[in-house]
Amino acid sequence: MSEQRPERPQRKNGRPTNGNGGIRFGSQRGLFGWVLFIALAVLLFMLLNKTSNQYTQIPVSEFESRLVEDKVRKVVVQGDELTGEFRNAETIPSVTGNVTKYRVVYPSGTFANGGPSFAGSWITRPAPLSRPRTTRIF
Repeated sequence: MSEQRPERPQRKNGRPTNGNGGIRFGSQRGLFGWVLFIALAVLLFMLLNKTSNQYTQIPVSEFESRLVEDKVRKVVVQGDELTGEFRNAETIPSVTGNVTKYRVVYPSGTFANGGPSFAGSWITRPAPLSRPRTTRIF
């Protein structure tokens, strides 16, 4: 004959223990916790996604004029789209407010065909070397 397993004792609160020891989806509190967790995760994702993509689209001519004047700090080329930052906030006539992070869209295939005439000067030009400041302490 086979032995019978003893029944599990009930919890102090009077409810029987969960046999599998896993997460309870049946109770209101457990379900509410999961809904709250998922909502917070979605909110965090939306917040992080929003702050990283705040680029203002500017005309190509405005970008090129500021490039010639050495007011551009950073340029990232992705296909025919440029994104980057100016050294300081710039006032663009066709855009409301000051612009620090910009986005420029060139006509399709512009950089595949060698790029605009100025492209060689700013893509291949090495960055100027800066000397570190030294301070003597006596």
